[in-house]
Amino acid sequence: AAKAATATLKQYREKDGKFYFKLLNAEGALVLQSTGFDNPKAAGQCIASLRTEGVAALAGMGGQLDAAAVAVDEAAIAQALAQLG
Repeated sequence: AAKAATATLKQYREKDGKFYFKLLNAEGALVLQSTGFDNPKAAGQCIASLRTEGVAALAGMGGQLDAAAVAVDEAAIAQALAQLG
């Protein structure tokens, strides 16, 4: 049986030493990306908020989101959060 495509929420560290997260929809398109965090716990807390609160968590993340990536509509973000595996 073919595995159903799911959205993914990834936390990672870049060469600048900062921690980031990104949300990809089931098709693999970027729908949300953070700015850099100095510590991984802060990035993890944002991820946890997204998982529990959904798009409502975005209101408290203003300065922590990449403005270019946030331009995607909230419906696309909500749909991707609903598709998380």
